[in-house]
Amino acid sequence: LLDLDLKIALWNKGSESLYGYTQEEAQGKDLSLLLKAVFPKPKEYVVAEFLKQGRWEGEVTHTTKDGRPLTVLSSWTLLRDEEGQPSAAAQINHDITQGKQKESRLLESERRYRRFFDHDLAGVYRATLEGRILDCNQAFAQLFGAASPDGVVGSLAQDLGFEPSEWRAFLGRVEKTTKVAGDEISFVRKDGTRARARMSAILVQEGEAEPGVIEGFILDVTTQKQAEDSLRALARRSVQLQDEERQRFGRQLHDRVGSTLVALNMNLSAAQGTAAALDSPARDALSESLSMGKEALNEVRTLSYLLHPPLMHDLGTSVALRWYVEGFAERSGIKVQLDVPEEVGQLPAELEGTVFRVLQESLSNIHLHSGSETARIKVMRSPEDIRIEVSDAGHGFAPASVAGAAARPGLGIVLMRERVQLAGGSLEVDSRPGKGTTIRAVLPVGRSNP
Repeated sequence: LLDLDLKIALWNKGSESLYGYTQEEAQGKDLSLLLKAVFPKPKEYVVAEFLKQGRWEGEVTHTTKDGRPLTVLSSWTLLRDEEGQPSAAAQINHDITQGKQKESRLLESERRYRRFFDHDLAGVYRATLEGRILDCNQAFAQLFGAASPDGVVGSLAQDLGFEPSEWRAFLGRVEKTTKVAGDEISFVRKDGTRARARMSAILVQEGEAEPGVIEGFILDVTTQKQAEDSLRALARRSVQLQDEERQRFGRQLHDRVGSTLVALNMNLSAAQGTAAALDSPARDALSESLSMGKEALNEVRTLSYLLHPPLMHDLGTSVALRWYVEGFAERSGIKVQLDVPEEVGQLPAELEGTVFRVLQESLSNIHLHSGSETARIKVMRSPEDIRIEVSDAGHGFAPASVAGAAARPGLGIVLMRERVQLAGGSLEVDSRPGKGTTIRAVLPVGRSNP
């Protein structure tokens, strides 16, 4: 209770508890000075308004005895005597500090969210489950050729240029799973050019009786996809050039070096017919030369076959695999166990080329590096993928050196891995010293590369 000079006349226990001052400490003091009151408007204006209206209410900041700031909802009522003249002022203060702090945090959170929403480089949006845009930022609007969000809000997303079937499928996934991340969808820009976007969204249920709202963001990944397509085209061209060079080298090895070695062996065989006239060292040298010539011819034929097996692409996959492996075993002398089901069927040309490249490089490693006399090949086919496993009983190497082995000339692991990854698959190399090596490749079937 205050007198008409707003000095404290009565200070109850609630005031003592709230502010920390006792009745004796507060009695007769100017309340505004004691509590360092900060009004929403100048104090003089507030007091004048109070005296004129007979009441006032507003938020005031007070400071407690121990220096803590408080926000209170202050209600003032002018009391009158029996003659109707102003006699005192009753003031009730409710502490609303925690509520104001929470409100302040909420407002700051809203400001931060709005800054993110408005200035994010990605397109940010809110939409109904039917695809009507409720809100969006500048980046979203510009993506679809609008000068500001006002030109987009209220529109149906499919009318902005999204491919209708892809957009409906996207909405369906959001509604079913409540969260979708990184979906790619086509849209047409305002100038008519086709583009690709990566979209993520969540379904927000704002009330039990309210329909859900989609909140998400969109990134134009057209340039990125074009770059990826260019890189894949370059990689495919690189693979094609590698194959062509292997085939060319294989043919030259067979036609030129092989023919030369055949002629050399024929001459050495003819010379051996007159070897009786030679002394013993010369006969031994001639015999050893003929043996080396035959061995070199066999090695050239094996390498030529590994590099460019004839008719490889003209047969069905299962038949071609068996035919190729039989030819390799015959030329190399390595015993090969082949397990390939008939139901492998005819694979797409690019995928078939990858299967054969894994097989070729694996057998080449066995022939040239492993020292193994045996090899085992297992091919498995499912609706989703085709798996190739090639193992040997050769030297092997330590697991820690598998990565290093990929860089060793001649092992071809780098080429295999690049080829398999280009087809969207994976390659695993498992090897231990003295325990041989196993190469496993998994290739997806029935879909294009991502």
